[in-house]
Amino acid sequence: MKNWLCLLALIPAAACAAAQAKQPLDRPSLEVPPVPARLIEPLPVAEKIERPTAPEPVPELPSAPAPTATRKPTTAPRETAKPEPPKPEPVTPEPPPPPSPAPTVPPLRSANTASDNAEASRQGRDLLDRAKKSLESVDYRLLSSEQQGVYNQAKVLLQQAEEKLKSNDFELAKSFAERAEQIAKQLQKR
Repeated sequence: MKNWLCLLALIPAAACAAAQAKQPLDRPSLEVPPVPARLIEPLPVAEKIERPTAPEPVPELPSAPAPTATRKPTTAPRETAKPEPPKPEPVTPEPPPPPSPAPTVPPLRSANTASDNAEASRQGRDLLDRAKKSLESVDYRLLSSEQQGVYNQAKVLLQQAEEKLKSNDFELAKSFAERAEQIAKQLQKR
């Protein structure tokens, strides 16, 4: 048994003794070739094109011949000497007339009378009250944060409408109140 053990111990030792590391193969080194010289070709020279100079002026056209007279000549002979045409007198430019003053436009009158103001104020107040009631019918606690922001905007519009009613700006007050009422109706639907 001792022999077997020795054999078993020698087999792995023999395998290690026979194994040798392989040496790398000799490969040729890769050499990068040098960059070829750049050849820059000159741009082709454009042939010089002769440009004509200014065009020659066209000769003036002959004037149209005078219309021939269809009248019969009178029997009286004409005088051979022509009278000199009268010399035109130098015209002195007349100074332009002074600009007429712009017509004064009367200021626009508004049709605001006491009864009109009272009627507009009443309509604005009615619209404002309607918008307030619509907005008060919305439960603020059930609204999302986005809807609460819209609700607050409607409140601001109502305050602005009240201020405009006090300053007699009825059209703007009416516009603010209408917008607040529209917002209130939208919030009620949600």
